[in-house]
Amino acid sequence: MSNDRDENLSLNNDDSENAKVQKKLAPFPAISSPHRFMSGLSAKVDMTFTTQRGRHAVAAAHIDAGEIVAVDDRPAVRGVTPSKAADHCHRCLRAAPRAPTPCRRCAEVIFCSEGCEEKGWHEG
Repeated sequence: MSNDRDENLSLNNDDSENAKVQKKLAPFPAISSPHRFMSGLSAKVDMTFTTQRGRHAVAAAHIDAGEIVAVDDRPAVRGVTPSKAADHCHRCLRAAPRAPTPCRRCAEVIFCSEGCEEKGWHEG
C-alpha cells in the first residue's frame, strides 16, 4: 500500500523539490541514546542470534513504555515506479531529458546524464 510519505521519499535527496516535501513531513523522532554500531537503533537494544529464533532484537536495558528504540528515515528500497520507468532517471529519479543516457548493459534503464549513469554503476 502506498501513501504520500512513500511517494515523496522516492525523490532524489539533492532535488530542490525533495527539500520542499521534507519540510511538509513530520520529523522522525530522535533516539535519546543511539547504538554505537547500528544507526537508527537505541543503545537499549541489541541484536542477537539463536538457532531457535534466528536473528532478533533483545532489550539490553530497561525500556520505558512508549520509548522509541528504533527509527530509520532512509527508504529500504528506492526505484522508479513502472509508470515512470520510460522517462525518469533510474539513479536520481528525476524526469529524464528528451534524449536520456541509456544504460550500458541493458535497454530497460535510462539516466538523466552520463554523470548519473556513472554514479549509478559505482553505487551499485
